[in-house]
Amino acid sequence: MKLFSVSILLLVFVACSSPCHEDGFIIKGRIKGLSDQYLYFDRDFHSDVITVKDSFLVKNERFTLKGKVSEPAELDFYSKDFKTFNGHLIVENTKIRYRSGIADNASEVVEGSFSNQLFQQYLTTFDHCYKANDCKLNKQTQAHLLQHSLKLVKAYPQHPVSLMGTRHLLKYLNTGQGSADILQQIVDLLRPAFEGEPELKQLQYFANATALRQEGSYFIQYKAHLPDGQSARLSDFYGHGYLFVNCWASWCGPCREEYRYFDKVYEKFKESGFQLVSISYDSKMSSWQKAIRQDGMEDHINMSELKSYQNTISQAYGINQVPDNFLLDKNGKIIGNNIPAKDLMELMEELIGSGK
Repeated sequence: MKLFSVSILLLVFVACSSPCHEDGFIIKGRIKGLSDQYLYFDRDFHSDVITVKDSFLVKNERFTLKGKVSEPAELDFYSKDFKTFNGHLIVENTKIRYRSGIADNASEVVEGSFSNQLFQQYLTTFDHCYKANDCKLNKQTQAHLLQHSLKLVKAYPQHPVSLMGTRHLLKYLNTGQGSADILQQIVDLLRPAFEGEPELKQLQYFANATALRQEGSYFIQYKAHLPDGQSARLSDFYGHGYLFVNCWASWCGPCREEYRYFDKVYEKFKESGFQLVSISYDSKMSSWQKAIRQDGMEDHINMSELKSYQNTISQAYGINQVPDNFLLDKNGKIIGNNIPAKDLMELMEELIGSGK
């Protein structure tokens, strides 16, 4: 199994600009404040299996770790209590120097590994981008991350680190917030070298799902339970006016907070044919019904497959977290998605006021 990543900033030198050794790697490290203690990791470099736990001794703040990898790989190592120390670096067959410490503000310094430099610049750029957008996974954050990812993948389409980051990039992806075109470009650049890798398959899935939910596309055919146990199709409610599909769950605090805003929009525009459809990600009928009563949702359309994230909508649109939503026209065509709750009123005033 390969472990990969998409780095961000472009480096002026090429892979293995530091000496590469066919006979393996040697890591000489120092961890300030740590002595006579074992650190553990989940990779057996001799068999290239990542499920076998191994360990090495840090004595007088220093350690030496030797082995061999078939390609650059991520190494996480940690103290037995998972709290005293946690370290991370990219290992490749070369001489690597590592320095860190157990203090909370201790930084990791890794020298001698091009792959690690590439990876660390990726992490730094992602971190800066995330913080620059108030640590929110919104459309602006995702757009910036995808642009940076595309730049690096264009420069290093065959380097393992260029796929290593897709596993990290996937943590920042919510369909409906990014560009399907850029996602597909990244996939196409990586495919020749990494066809069949799980990370690439998942990125392709996100590209497909993002394309499917773009404005102008028709919402999928959807059938689910009603709170009384009967079933209905979403298309049964088409033809009256705008239909707002709210994806939520009884256990999701932000979802239930958002509902207050959606209900206000419903009350203002229901005479114009506006409908509110709440699709629950619950798995228990009792929990779903209780939340409907508690939040006063009985006047709205409520549907659920009671499959949590394994429901049809999540599978089609790549929804990996709720709340999420779609705004449909009277024919079931998507005209907006992932709309912030506080923005829905203004959007509906604009649409209905303009007679669209």
